[in-house]
Amino acid sequence: MTGDGSTPDPLTAIYGYGQIIGFNDDGSPIYDMEFKQRIKDEEQKFMAEAIKEQKKLCIENGVDPDLVNILNAEKKENNE
Repeated sequence: MTGDGSTPDPLTAIYGYGQIIGFNDDGSPIYDMEFKQRIKDEEQKFMAEAIKEQKKLCIENGVDPDLVNILNAEKKENNE
């Protein structure tokens, strides 16, 4: 995060025992529904914290913090 108005882009890796119940034809794991919901919940918490931090950095850098909420808005703002 640099405080440039960009939306945080989370990179997550999920490891654990008992959550994978099988594999799809393409080799991707199949997770049980309870685990999928926990992933979604944790991802939302992570994004809320990341957005809050990015907005603080934007304010420090004199960038409109509301840009963080819209994907690629900082590019339109900077004519990139």
